Amino acid sequence: MKKIKPFIFTLIGILPSIIFFGSFLFLPSGADLISPQGDYYLGQFSGNCLMLGIFVDIILYIIKRKKERKETK
Repeated sequence: MKKIKPFIFTLIGILPSIIFFGSFLFLPSGADLISPQGDYYLGQFSGNCLMLGIFVDIILYIIKRKKERKETK
């Protein structure tokens, strides 16, 4: 089985956030990207992806450290 590189899931969560926030840079002031409710749900989705990626990476890091400790004993 191929090993997963550390912190790859956090990068997967960061990319939608960058795209979402970057899209607001090109909007005129007072304009909406989709609609107020759509903006809210899109922001929630990108934030949840980021938090899930960080959570998975922390779990993978803890599992990796436990395996390394067992190997050194």
